[in-house]
Amino acid sequence: MNNYHAHTKDLRCELKQTIDNNILKELHKKKWWKHFAILFKQLGILILCCWGILTYDNAVVWFPCSIVIGFVTFAWNPMLHEVIHGCVFQKQRPILENILGYFYANMGGLCKTQFTRWHLKHHSELGSFEEDPKRAYLTPKVITRWYKFLYLTPALFLIYFKAAGKETKSYPCDVQKKILWEKIVLFSFHLLIFLGITFVISFSHALKLHIIPYVFVFPIAFTINRLGQHYAIDPNDPAHWTTLIQSNFVTNNIFAYSNLHLEHHYFPRVPCYNLPKLQSCLEPLYQKHKIKSKKYSWLLYQWFILNQEPHTNWDNNQPVKNHHFPHKKQLKNAKI
Repeated sequence: MNNYHAHTKDLRCELKQTIDNNILKELHKKKWWKHFAILFKQLGILILCCWGILTYDNAVVWFPCSIVIGFVTFAWNPMLHEVIHGCVFQKQRPILENILGYFYANMGGLCKTQFTRWHLKHHSELGSFEEDPKRAYLTPKVITRWYKFLYLTPALFLIYFKAAGKETKSYPCDVQKKILWEKIVLFSFHLLIFLGITFVISFSHALKLHIIPYVFVFPIAFTINRLGQHYAIDPNDPAHWTTLIQSNFVTNNIFAYSNLHLEHHYFPRVPCYNLPKLQSCLEPLYQKHKIKSKKYSWLLYQWFILNQEPHTNWDNNQPVKNHHFPHKKQLKNAKI
């Protein structure tokens, strides 16, 4: 079943009418050097921050550097996302794409095979309570502020791996074995990094370079980014099953364009660096469907202060009256 495809026939016609076909073809062109420019920019920021931590012991320097490393760590996941959707090379390069995929997955703390299947299924089943793995297993089911806050802490890893484990059970045995081996390699990779920094330099530097960025900053970046995906939507309009985040220089660079999530779901094979232009081309469609862009500050206020329910319309700015997920019965087998 492809839930999203089944509900977006009219939307696909509107998209064709909104954007000139020649412009759309141009937007779909992959320029490998642009992808690698983003890659080397991320590596450059990472190296610069590591140098800052190794050179200066002052918290005024090392603490911001640790935070930036944490956001760079998260940004490897959108880079993996580009590989999954074939948005790196104009023509397929299986060997290079595999190398890039495993590099991004290990740097970002994800299992490549599991994330690939999870994410592609999310695309096809968007809008489904049971079949979309993100919605079924990762979205909070009990709508309380303290539980939402856990997603900003290291508890996110337990929540995510438990959610991924439930989805993985539906995969063939050979795929499950491959995922298991990839997890072993992933955990070993990060353990070796931590131990290597600890014994070669110091435990203090291991905390600053690895533990604080990965364990404490990454969950914050992940949660903020996810709030701009599918939580503040109009469930009655398939065109608005994803949150619209206005393109700007800061968030585009912090999240490696993954903040432009609505445009990505419309055209998954448009490379990330073309999404800002795609967004501007889609303005008539957004106006027609009354889709208003959101800021992350507004989303955080709605989510934590007003305690809004996920996958609902937040535009009325009213706090929820029911602190339990409205589709709890439908998801009784998918509780976290």
